Amino acid sequence: MSDRKGADVSAFWPEPLKVAQLMKMVTAERANWEAVLARVPRERLTEPGLPGGWSVKDVLAHMTWAMKEGIGVMRAKRLVGSDLWKLDDDQRNAIVVEQSRARLLEAILADYESTSADYMKELAALTDDQLNDPVLWPKMPPDWRPWRIIYDPHHYGQHALDLREWLDRSRS
Repeated sequence: MSDRKGADVSAFWPEPLKVAQLMKMVTAERANWEAVLARVPRERLTEPGLPGGWSVKDVLAHMTWAMKEGIGVMRAKRLVGSDLWKLDDDQRNAIVVEQSRARLLEAILADYESTSADYMKELAALTDDQLNDPVLWPKMPPDWRPWRIIYDPHHYGQHALDLREWLDRSRS
């Protein structure tokens, strides 16, 4: 959800996108992310070293926040969510991570798992038309695609790349 409009990806994904296609895409991207995540020893999950000085715990909290925002949009079938969306990506992400830093790792991990399941459940409940037609979502700009509001196709991949690079640097 790095940008709410997502015009940059329309050339790479079919329009209209079917729910089954999006679910497959999300599942594959998440599996790729989680394969890299599984390489991180538990004792290193709170160690800073990722871009922005983040830890893996911070990334998980950030991803969970984004999924929860997507869940809210899917449930309401309209653009709803945190006022943090009014900020640029860096400001928003810094606040989300800062708010989660005091939370225990176990709580972040459990929240990530349960939110991931809830996200997929809400995504499965959408129709193909709801995924693609902005007219079906009150107050959505007509040139936006609902599926791009609820899913950023680059999100898991970018964090997986950052995590791989961090792991590779720490092996040297």
